[in-house]
Amino acid sequence: MGPLQVRLDTVLIRRFEFERVRALLLYLAVEGICHERSWLAYMFWPDSPLKTGLQNVRQTLAALKRTLQTQQPERQEP
Repeated sequence: MGPLQVRLDTVLIRRFEFERVRALLLYLAVEGICHERSWLAYMFWPDSPLKTGLQNVRQTLAALKRTLQTQQPERQEP
């Protein structure tokens, strides 16, 4: 099978700011449904207070967004 590869269109995403960014992306992709942020906080930071977990979710989602935006191929105008 080989190692995990994440692609956006045809672009291979090689770097994530930290491991939880990739883990959150994989979890959301595999689950394929919407989740409450509080649930994600519990799933990824079960030993943290809810407030801290929610802050971590916000930071992780922001990092994921930055990763995907910087890796997007430039679109050609028709």
